Parts: sequence; structure tokens; C-alpha cells
Amino acid sequence: MSDGDVIVELGPISRITLNRPRQHNALSTAAGDELVAALTKIGRSPDVKVVVLAGAGPSFCSGDDRSEGANGRIPDYPWTNPYHSEHVEPFGVVRHGYYQCMSLIRRIPQAVIARVHGYCMGSAVDLMLACDFAVSDEEAKIQMVFGDRGITGGLAFLPHYLGLKQTMNVLFDPQPMSGRKAAELGLVTEAVPANELDERTDALAERLLVSAQQYYGYFGMMKEAVNRVMFPSLDEDIRTQVLSTRLSDFYRLTHPAAE
Repeated sequence: MSDGDVIVELGPISRITLNRPRQHNALSTAAGDELVAALTKIGRSPDVKVVVLAGAGPSFCSGDDRSEGANGRIPDYPWTNPYHSEHVEPFGVVRHGYYQCMSLIRRIPQAVIARVHGYCMGSAVDLMLACDFAVSDEEAKIQMVFGDRGITGGLAFLPHYLGLKQTMNVLFDPQPMSGRKAAELGLVTEAVPANELDERTDALAERLLVSAQQYYGYFGMMKEAVNRVMFPSLDEDIRTQVLSTRLSDFYRLTHPAAE
């Protein structure tokens, strides 16, 4: 079924596809909300054993859609972009669906696989890192976003994957890394040639499906155990990332020339 910006194909292996190809699947407020709804519905379904998260068109996801509203801010009510708006309570964690998705991906009991190709930038990196598995095109362009917009991606998950020096290097590197490099760092499960991406993603999903059917509920229990070890303060980590991104809003308010 299609709800507009997100396509959901339900089944034992369910597929969630970001469907804004002209925008390289940039996460708008509507897309974020639809993604939350899809993950919530799937997470509650015992018939779904595996989830594949992908992007339509040339990219997985190019990050936040900052074209919503003038200069990323909505001057009056109703506010169609609560992600960057001076009217929104500054420290609210749930002001944009993307932040809820980070937690949902970790907490639904199904295995979640990211299928990564093209651009994977900013907030999209967090979606990829939140997934239990990720299969990437070896030539994918994976990058955090840093600048007057703050850091939009990586803070909640990246330090748990890498040591201090590698985390700082990846956060501040102005050049995107390839899917191949991401695999070397352990940020994705494997990097494969573009023409093998679908085959390898589907093969992984099928293997996980067999295990999930044989040991119903086991994966969800193991996932929660891993969460407790790797992400013991997930909600606070996400909150910290919200604050870092919110700095960009304050910057625009206090430096009008930057707009």
C-alpha cells in the first residue's frame, strides 16, 4: 500500500520504501510521520518477521528536507514543518518523526535491514545505523552533515560503533565515505556492487525469515538484550542529538544574515 511519501508492502518480509525520488527521499515532516506510522504498525504485527527499509529512485535518503517553509522556518500557524520552527518547544524530542524512528527501529521486535544506495546523509545515517543490518552499494555516498546547521546525524549511534578518534573523524570529515569504507568501519553489514544490492539484501532477509519462523520471538528478545548493552541511554542520546540540531534554529534567530 502507498500512503504517499512512504510505500509499505506488508508480508512476512515487509518493505518500507521512502518514496520521494526527486528529492533523493529527503525526510519531510509528512514522510517522517508516515514512517513512524509504518514502523508502529509493523512492530505490532506478529505476522511480520523481517523489515527492509529502502529508498526509491537514485538514493536511500539525503537527510532532512530543509526546503519546507522559508529558510527552514515557518513564520505563522499552522506550522507545516515542526522540525525547524522557532515556535516549537526547543527541547522536545518528538518534534519530528525522524527522531521517533530512531527509537522505533531499535525497539520493534523484528529484524530491520537498511538497503543503502546513492546518497545517505545526515539523519539518514542515523536511520541506517539504527537498523540491525545494512547492505550498501559499495559506491554509496555516506556522510554526516556539519556546519551552521549543526551536526545532523551520528551523535546518537556513531560513538557506539567507533572509538573516539574514528567518531570525531567521521563526524567532521567534509567528504562522504563510500559504502566500501563504511563496511571497513563496521557501519554497514556488507558493501556489494550495485548490481548485486537487491539480490544480497533479499538473501539476507530470507535467511533472517527462516530463523524468525523457527524461533518466534527469539530475535526480539536478543535485540532488546543488545540494546541494553550497546544503547543503554538511547532516549538521552537522541535528546542530545535533538539539542545539537536545535542549535541551528537558534543560530538563524540570532544571525539573520545567515539566512
